Amino acid sequence: MNYTMKNTTLSNISISFLFLTLFLLSMAASADSESNKPTAKQSVFIGNWTVTKVDFPDNYFSEIKYPASFQLTTEDSEKKHEKNSQANVQIKGKYIDQFDHQCDFSLAQLINNGNELLLLTCGTTKHNDSWAPLHKVKLINGQLVGSVITKTQRFIWYADPTKE
Repeated sequence: MNYTMKNTTLSNISISFLFLTLFLLSMAASADSESNKPTAKQSVFIGNWTVTKVDFPDNYFSEIKYPASFQLTTEDSEKKHEKNSQANVQIKGKYIDQFDHQCDFSLAQLINNGNELLLLTCGTTKHNDSWAPLHKVKLINGQLVGSVITKTQRFIWYADPTKE
């Protein structure tokens, strides 16, 4: 083997090693970012909450349910994927509305990379053309802030952690 061929072989090996190293580093970074995604168990929403203030629109006639107090917990369930099976942690919750009616949230779903929570109260609407109230919740300055949206109404509620 001549000198030029040895240098070319060493260069190819060095470049291959460099690409392999970069690939492994990118895989490690990807795995680390996946592990840093908030899960329901780590979620700031888990706990007992008491609604302390509600900003109503002028045309609100108390027909829309909102939680007066609620509890959010986690529930482990097996979720099958095409390639593998992994544990998936879900949020569930119970609430007491402004009329002291107790019920489970029919939907409690983390969105926006775990920074927001969607809540849907149980039951049905009074009219077929009504929309079920959807609560979009976010933690702001240690307080949960919920924006309730229906077909024609929107109002905001504020909740603090329940003091035991």
